[in-house]
Amino acid sequence: MESPAKEIKKLSHWGKFVRFVFRLFSLVVVSFYLLSYLSSHFTPSVFMFFSVLGLFFWPLLLLFLFAALLMAIRKEWKWLIVFGICFAFSLPDLFSFFNFHSGGQPSSSGIGMTLMTHNTHLMGYYDGESAKKNRDAILNEIQNVKPNILCLQECYWNTNGGDFLSEQSRNEILSGYAVHERTTHVLSDGGRFGLVIFSNYPVVSQGQVPFDNEVNNFCIYMDVLVGSDTVRVYNAHLQSFRLKKKSLQLFDENIDMNEIQNESKPLFIQLYRSSLKRSQQVNVLAAHIESCKYKVVVAGDFNDTPISYTYNRLTRSLEDSFQEAGNGIGSTYRGPLLGLRIDYVLHSKGLRASSYGTSDAGASDHRPVIVKF
Repeated sequence: MESPAKEIKKLSHWGKFVRFVFRLFSLVVVSFYLLSYLSSHFTPSVFMFFSVLGLFFWPLLLLFLFAALLMAIRKEWKWLIVFGICFAFSLPDLFSFFNFHSGGQPSSSGIGMTLMTHNTHLMGYYDGESAKKNRDAILNEIQNVKPNILCLQECYWNTNGGDFLSEQSRNEILSGYAVHERTTHVLSDGGRFGLVIFSNYPVVSQGQVPFDNEVNNFCIYMDVLVGSDTVRVYNAHLQSFRLKKKSLQLFDENIDMNEIQNESKPLFIQLYRSSLKRSQQVNVLAAHIESCKYKVVVAGDFNDTPISYTYNRLTRSLEDSFQEAGNGIGSTYRGPLLGLRIDYVLHSKGLRASSYGTSDAGASDHRPVIVKF
């Protein structure tokens, strides 16, 4: 039988080991949390692979709070101070991710414009037996909202007619709207995919923002006359993740560990590459916006969270309508990474959002966003 002194010594060694494990865990969690929100302030070319951590800010925040709770239970006061300082520094970025206000108040000085933006996932064209049902859900939601400005990404239409959604029937549904569109793909039967802006305001001019060497992701704009004011509306679809189905399965809790090891590295590389391309595109877009002499609204699918270089670059000069009139986390993505807000309506400081909302209409992996100014 060991002496009490030896038992106490063993317990002391075990206690030191446990303390070391908890502190190492805290160090790792704090480091990744810091990198996740700091990454949004640097271009991916500078911050390299850590630039994708903003996509995982939500689970990292929960892990951060869990680690802080453990330190509180263990009465590690010095570590709690470290957690508190890191949390305080992250608050500006944290507030861009959440909004707990009751929403904006209607203003008599508003311009009375309702804008809707939606990545329609090709209007349900490839949804098999549910294709026409999903198409109709999207079109019905547009007719219910009756926006003054409608920005669609990954929109489908057919210039030769077809039995799914002809250009003529689309324009009849949106009768009285001016149309500005750009095509990414043309099918052999006349089907087209691309970006579209519809406006029931008079159109002053229209154009596009050129992104280098990119045919799938781009931005178009339309200058419209709202009362006596000219407002430029941008419809942007920034670099997509372009993740394979196998990569998306990594977020399935039932996946085998060997699959995670095999697929996680190429997934991370793809996320980084798309983040790098988006940073290049957003720099071009931001320069175009800053050279515009009109008030602007920038809508679309940015494929990035509020904890990202994309969001921070644009909100240097623009306001976020969600921050003015939204509530909660404003999730717009309905894919495997739940809780993400990647679709936006930003605007010049001369405008103000009075209401912000999303809808679950249709079966796209994006929710439509509706904002009133």
